[in-house]
Amino acid sequence: MKYGINKIFAALILIIICCLSACGDKPPSQYELTEDRGIVYKSVDAVDIMLDILYPTNRIKDKNPTVIVLHGGGWISGSSEDFYRDFEPLCSQLREAGAAVVGVNYRLAIDGCSWRDCLEDCEDALSFILENADMYDVDRDNICIIGYSAGGQLALMTAIDACDQVKYCVSMSGPTTFTSTVESIYFSETLNYYTSQIFTGDYMFEQYKASPVIRLNRRCNTEFLLVNGTDDEVVPLSHAELFCNEAKSLRIDFELIIPEGLTHFYPHYSEFGSLCTEIAELISAQFID
Repeated sequence: MKYGINKIFAALILIIICCLSACGDKPPSQYELTEDRGIVYKSVDAVDIMLDILYPTNRIKDKNPTVIVLHGGGWISGSSEDFYRDFEPLCSQLREAGAAVVGVNYRLAIDGCSWRDCLEDCEDALSFILENADMYDVDRDNICIIGYSAGGQLALMTAIDACDQVKYCVSMSGPTTFTSTVESIYFSETLNYYTSQIFTGDYMFEQYKASPVIRLNRRCNTEFLLVNGTDDEVVPLSHAELFCNEAKSLRIDFELIIPEGLTHFYPHYSEFGSLCTEIAELISAQFID
């Protein structure tokens, strides 16, 4: 009789253990509200600077891999809304894959501000996300930064300066060096116009300090993805190639995508949807899957 009771007791313990294990494997609950807009991450001269958190539409983890997106606009215009609109397929696919998308607004290089203020805000936004990771369900070990055009330069600079805090960085047609020499393979009239607006003081020194390829160093543990079209006349393909060559010399992991026929204006590209899917899949392979 005692033996039979022991068997029943052991069976009950086994059932309890199985139930607890099953509970541990239970997927996290989905978000009822999938967007948290207008979060103030800093204030400058009584002006609030904000970011948005677009939570995963298909939550797969308690702590979400998080993709920070930085808009373009030549450092003097644009907003996070522009990125959501222009790269809607990319944002949607990332959220469906289980990532949170964080859209950052930063001070524009107008009214006394420069590119340095743009960069400072992007770095402060990253710090804010890391410091408040628990509040916003952010996985601190799985942070990606994406930037387009001027936002690509800011993404590269932010990732490099952050050392090991950014796991993956994507620059879509972001300038990697600056020159005012017309004969240079890195020169374009459009890019030169914008840099004339954002660089203050010693022009050559500013060109040097703003160049991601100069800032890149062996201490950087971020992996990089650069996307640049063959027909981009604003930021020539040579910019991405220069950065990748420097990364290779420093033994930093990188990948380069060169879409044939892509200009600087991604949504106009005939294979835009496929390109967004390719980028989303590469990001997903890094830290979502």
